[in-house]
Amino acid sequence: MKMVCSDITSLPNWKRVFEYAIDHSTSFSIVFPEGEPDDENPLLAGKGDFLRLEEVTVNTWDGMADSIIVSGRLGNKAVNKFRKYMTPSFSNDGALLWHFDLFNEMDPVMSISDFHVCILHLDQHALDMMKQENLSLESFDLM
Repeated sequence: MKMVCSDITSLPNWKRVFEYAIDHSTSFSIVFPEGEPDDENPLLAGKGDFLRLEEVTVNTWDGMADSIIVSGRLGNKAVNKFRKYMTPSFSNDGALLWHFDLFNEMDPVMSISDFHVCILHLDQHALDMMKQENLSLESFDLM
């Protein structure tokens, strides 16, 4: 089942939803424009950090001209990078990462696009686990 929230900063339990996704993911992909990291371009936030992770692959991304997709295993270093750049979104300041996906093996878990739009990919087991952890999804709409 796919569920979407158009603004993660409006979710009262956004940090817990994010942590659930991180805890249940094994790999990631993240999109950046080509070019050198630039503090003036918010789409480039974190690019240098993610490119420096071990064993990442870099490919052209077809979703936007002159852009790349960085993919890799979601080990401790990668998790720490995601937490670093997503922490501002827990206090309603907005995410610093523009577009990324988290996967469990090959299955999508969560996607973030346009800094604020979240898509959760949940099976019945995931829904049951979230209910057990009292994670409300009432701000999400079914897709």
